[in-house]
Amino acid sequence: MEERNYISNLISACGANCSECDAFKLCGGCKNSQGKVFYLKGAVCPLFQCASDKACKDCGGCNITQCTKFMSHKDSRMTDEEFEKWVDIKIANLKKNGKKD
Repeated sequence: MEERNYISNLISACGANCSECDAFKLCGGCKNSQGKVFYLKGAVCPLFQCASDKACKDCGGCNITQCTKFMSHKDSRMTDEEFEKWVDIKIANLKKNGKKD
């Protein structure tokens, strides 16, 4: 169970796997920093805040593809195809993280 909690803490509110991020050591991940990830310079991530406001652990309870906050996180360097793949990965991470042992 302890390992399950550790893995759950590595999946951010948006479904990113924080352990795969090069900057993980800087912020410790979305959940460990209460949404104040390093690149937002002290601000709370709007996706983390939205999940918190809805008393959810992450975006997994919502229809991500219909969420303007989530869909506005497209990196301008991504093609539409790359962004679609990015969204699919995040959804898969959230579904996997939502499964009970």
